[in-house]
Amino acid sequence: MNDRINKIHLFSLIATFAIMLLLREYWFASREGLHLDETLSFILASYKEYAWVKPFGTLTELTGNQLRELTWFSDTTVQGMFRDVHSLWLDNRDKPHSNVYYTALRVWFTGINSHGDIGFTSSWAFCLNKIFFSISFFAIYKLASKIFEGKWIALMVVFVSFINTASISNSIFLRPYQLQEAIVSLYLLSSFLLLKEKPSFRFLFSHSIITAFTVLSGYFAVFLVALISIAILPYLIAKYWDDWKFASWFAVKYIALTSVISYAIYPPYFFAYGGRQDEAYSKLGDVGDNVISSIGSLSMLNDYFPVGLIITILSALVALALFIKQRKALPETHYYIAALSFVTLLWIVIVQFFSPYKNLPRYIYPVLPVIGLFYGYVIYLMKGRFQFISQAKVSLAFVVMLAATMTYANGPDVENINRNRHVECDKIPDGSVIYAKTPWKLANILTCLKDNVKYGQSGKIHIDMSKSKGYKFILSDEKMNDPRVKDEGINVMYFEVNSIK
Repeated sequence: MNDRINKIHLFSLIATFAIMLLLREYWFASREGLHLDETLSFILASYKEYAWVKPFGTLTELTGNQLRELTWFSDTTVQGMFRDVHSLWLDNRDKPHSNVYYTALRVWFTGINSHGDIGFTSSWAFCLNKIFFSISFFAIYKLASKIFEGKWIALMVVFVSFINTASISNSIFLRPYQLQEAIVSLYLLSSFLLLKEKPSFRFLFSHSIITAFTVLSGYFAVFLVALISIAILPYLIAKYWDDWKFASWFAVKYIALTSVISYAIYPPYFFAYGGRQDEAYSKLGDVGDNVISSIGSLSMLNDYFPVGLIITILSALVALALFIKQRKALPETHYYIAALSFVTLLWIVIVQFFSPYKNLPRYIYPVLPVIGLFYGYVIYLMKGRFQFISQAKVSLAFVVMLAATMTYANGPDVENINRNRHVECDKIPDGSVIYAKTPWKLANILTCLKDNVKYGQSGKIHIDMSKSKGYKFILSDEKMNDPRVKDEGINVMYFEVNSIK
């Protein structure tokens, strides 16, 4: 009987995972273009200079495919990969982020020349995101299995955690956030194991590595690590009160080892200033309004989960009350759920407080899968107490129905689809000269340029030369006050369209 149940559960888990992957495949296939930041992912990971920091000099003629090949992945050698990885280790050229995602993406493209093919390049990068998603899925499943000591509840948790449109949006977005979600999921699993089991040296080493990667996974991650560490500290103190020497020595080694590993992975990360950091610090001047707005942003949880904010708050309060009631037994399930729910809410508020763009779910994508755990906690409490929901199947069906209804009927659309991208791209005349004084702005229109159509590229204005070569239009990222051209009144993503008289 148990074997049959285990087989049914395994089939259900595989089916759930397959559904989640297929949903992501469907929405990725529905995309109509790349976001500027995604194009920059390719430029930064391949460590190219054009379309980032290096402008073209004299007029250079390239087809759309040739230009993308020049700025995307084209070096197929292993030596080239190691050279780029080393360059990323020295300076990834993107201060808000570490080198972790860009290094993974560069290694993933080892031996591949995408020849500027948009479909292949984005699809291959998406395959890497699917690997990161798989890590997230099974890490959250393992975490739920450990917390609730039940496979069926864990199955329900991963369904709720990954069926929502925020999770899907994260998976199809070719930026570091899906990697960050995977690493954060592993970190939360490792943190719970720290509460549950006496750590060995092997665990110390693995937990330090995971923590280091979590800190480096993206800006704001350091706040999450700090909050989780502070939240679980009282439990660990109580648990090892009679063995404080072991606990103290473990803490010292953990902090030292994590610091060394973090520094070894990307030395510049903790000494980088500017960019998003300056934008974040600037928010401190609007403390009152910012706090109110940040707290209000918690309502985003309701957009992706059925009464998600209420479930999270309820879990926090009930778990805390039950832990206090049973504190002598040190029940790790109640404590961890209480800690995780409070940390999740506080972290979202902190992120929104410092984020340069308010109510943008992208910044909180990595922590959203934990919301599914709070639905699992509600079922965990009710199981065995009320006969009409004592069966895991009933509980699962109930929550899944609500989650599915919320996601597809009332939830926001999947983001990062870039609908109507072609409308902007169609404004670019075939065979134009593109004058980009600021190189990175060129990245915004790279995917608009047609594969086999030649475009002139220049960092300087060459009107007469452009005219002599048969060009009729110039796209410029700055105002052209020249009687030899006419402003057509058309703006295309940082560029103005001018016709040559």
